[in-house]
Amino acid sequence: MLPKIGIFGTNAMVPALISELRRLDFEIIGLWDFKKNVASSWGEKFNIPVATDSIEVLLKDQEVDLVVVCTPSSFHREITTKALAAGKHVICEPPLGLTGADNAAIMEQALYYPSLTLSTFGLRYLVGVRKAKELLLDGTIGILQSFEITQHTGPEDIMNNMAFDWTCIRELCGGPLWSTAVHLIDLVSFLSGKVAYTICATIQRFQENPAHFKYDQHLTREDYISWQMLLEGNIPCTTVINNNFPGKFDLRLIITGSKGSLTLADGVLTLDKKHETTHSVVGPFRGKDQTVPESPTKTPFNYRHPEVVVAGIIQMCSDLHKAFDPLMERRFWVPDHLGNAGTFRDCQYARAVADAVKKSSESRRWTEIVIPTLKPDNSVAYIPVLRFMERQV
Repeated sequence: MLPKIGIFGTNAMVPALISELRRLDFEIIGLWDFKKNVASSWGEKFNIPVATDSIEVLLKDQEVDLVVVCTPSSFHREITTKALAAGKHVICEPPLGLTGADNAAIMEQALYYPSLTLSTFGLRYLVGVRKAKELLLDGTIGILQSFEITQHTGPEDIMNNMAFDWTCIRELCGGPLWSTAVHLIDLVSFLSGKVAYTICATIQRFQENPAHFKYDQHLTREDYISWQMLLEGNIPCTTVINNNFPGKFDLRLIITGSKGSLTLADGVLTLDKKHETTHSVVGPFRGKDQTVPESPTKTPFNYRHPEVVVAGIIQMCSDLHKAFDPLMERRFWVPDHLGNAGTFRDCQYARAVADAVKKSSESRRWTEIVIPTLKPDNSVAYIPVLRFMERQV
């Protein structure tokens, strides 16, 4: 039986999420925004019975079984911990809160409540990514040797249409380090089955404030991020995110192994084998065209959520349906159907790597990746990622 859903937040992904959930026969009970008038306008537009600016009102509704958190990151800790305490299933966008301490507190809370906890790592669900993982697991390209990822986004639409809000401010987890980099970090971990333990990074900002920003409004989000990290087994991974690149959004992934390489670009997965003059096109894996409903707000769609990520999240809804639908009780699910899903622990790891990217750029040195955890006195301890993973086995 399908759980009934409450949605927290009104970002540009939510209309697509509502459309797909309803297509799959999920019932959306309520919607929350911290501004009452915004919640009301979205509730009316999407015909949602409960539209509120009160977190408690939505969480106390006994009809709501699962909440989807699509809010600014500053609300993630409060909403997620309260939702878990209320016995709700939770799907939350990364990162889990503003700080590592927020992340650790949410993870601690999740240990005590047997609810489903997932994160919206949409790239995992792309058909080309799943096929690449299949080929890696069966040894098609041999022993894994390296990863290379590039993502290019043009700045013009962002700068011309963007209103000043939290997405402009890095300190509030706005900008590509938190909206994009965490997805690419998770993608490498998902495909390789390995974690990174050290990283060297640089972050740059090139754009000046748009003319329509007020004198006290300042962009601090990043325009360019690059990093090299070493995975277990000393496998190098190099990533570049360039939001100052003319042209449309472009994501390219290259995986090399001892017997060949895989390239995923524009929905086409290409296999090249060493010592062979021809290559094999395994794709294209574009999936069905996804029509993204218009947002009632003016937030540019591609700024916060690249369309490729949203397409993956829409596929996640389908897996969610398969997990819950066969059972007679709305509280239970079939875990096998969510094997590709990103968990809160995956989100915790991606957050730790992103924090290390920032720290490395500031120090201009290789930086160890550490996981924040809570001590019994609620202070935060930082554990090297490899030691942390050993403790979880």
